[in-house]
Amino acid sequence: MNKAEQVAVKLRIDQWRLNLFDISQFMKALNEPIARMAKKSNLDRHAKKKMTPSFIDYRVVTPK
Repeated sequence: MNKAEQVAVKLRIDQWRLNLFDISQFMKALNEPIARMAKKSNLDRHAKKKMTPSFIDYRVVTPK
């Protein structure tokens, strides 16, 4: 490979690295708010679940 080809390959590799970094940053920025919403939803759901009884007692108590 001559010097011009080496430079061209290096430039292409550098461009790929930049593109991958940009995609990585985009996915991070996209995923973070989604993850925060999911976490809040899970916390809300678990908080509601703890406040409601896990069973309802339908037995009828007769007075004595």
